[in-house]
Amino acid sequence: MDLASRERDANNFAGHLLVPDEILYRAAMNRKPVNPTSYDDWLEELRLLLSVSTEVILRRLLDNALITNSEYQAYRTWKDEQPSNAGTGGSRQYRHREPLHVFGQRFTRTVFEALNRRHITTVKATKYLDNLNLDDLRQLEAHIASS
Repeated sequence: MDLASRERDANNFAGHLLVPDEILYRAAMNRKPVNPTSYDDWLEELRLLLSVSTEVILRRLLDNALITNSEYQAYRTWKDEQPSNAGTGGSRQYRHREPLHVFGQRFTRTVFEALNRRHITTVKATKYLDNLNLDDLRQLEAHIASS
């Protein structure tokens, strides 16, 4: 299996883990906006419920043929044109919590479960969780355990 196929399979697995079918079908398709600039608002409830980005949900909708590739690409094009907040600085005090916001609680807990059961190494866990350093990985684990 080539690298592109493995990456596609990994993305597909992650998509199903982050946005299960039973929740994906809660998307109000009858209220889908024509303009992709409104997709963030349209999918806000699901984004908050799952702690994932609009793009993750759209990708799953696309994979299930609930939106077209042109609708998905229109959103990505619009999103790419939005101004970046890069360079505005910011504290790295909560760096350890970023994987929760990026990947969601279910994925993050699954990585820790695999780590604790010794199915994956600490190095792999840090890579799966946005290349956290070891201190941040331990802080995230403690944060999840306390919540």
